Amino acid sequence: MIARRDLLARLAAAAGLVFAPLGAVARAAFGTLPKAALHYRDEPLGEKSCVTCSHFLHAAAPGGADHCTVVAGVVSPHGYCVAWQDRNPTNSC
Repeated sequence: MIARRDLLARLAAAAGLVFAPLGAVARAAFGTLPKAALHYRDEPLGEKSCVTCSHFLHAAAPGGADHCTVVAGVVSPHGYCVAWQDRNPTNSC
């Protein structure tokens, strides 16, 4: 017979194996390419800016940082990089 303490320890270890990969998936949602590689800048290029890009993600919580699915790190809503893609497909050619 398994002691209650051992059973709880095994259940906790199994839960860690199940839920640990979910954290990795959540972290992978944000971009991983360096800003320099994408020629990121904090200013828009004409009408093109991060806030009008389909890769842009607003901060999940008030006071949080905006992110991008392509560019690593925090980005400005007014920024721009070469990965810019129009959020509104009807504006595309």
